[in-house]
Amino acid sequence: MKCYLCENKGTTKEHAPAQCFFPEDKRMNLITVPSCALHNTATSLDDEYIRNVITLSKGTNEDAANIFRDKGFKSMQNSAAFSSVMTKNPNWLNFVRDDETTKNLTLQINRFRFDKALKKIDNVVKNGW
Repeated sequence: MKCYLCENKGTTKEHAPAQCFFPEDKRMNLITVPSCALHNTATSLDDEYIRNVITLSKGTNEDAANIFRDKGFKSMQNSAAFSSVMTKNPNWLNFVRDDETTKNLTLQINRFRFDKALKKIDNVVKNGW
């Protein structure tokens, strides 16, 4: 079969969304699609990046917080370059709720990289995998 993103032969299986988005105890019945090497392992750092962006976001659930604590934080500790990318242009934002103001750290995301990872998932949905 062909790769889910290009015309190359699908020599591997890609999870869509990537397994790194899910807690290990909830990785059941995940969708896999045929993938070439370029669109599988070569995109792992993009998957890791988007996982960290999502799990760092305010308002996520306990699963997301645990994923960041167990995987995301470690990925940033293990690579100064990756940590630098994740924490690019930090800025403090005042957040007001019920007359209480809190400061929240905001980070500039790489929108191209974020969108590229989401397009992988979108392609799977559009093609009915």
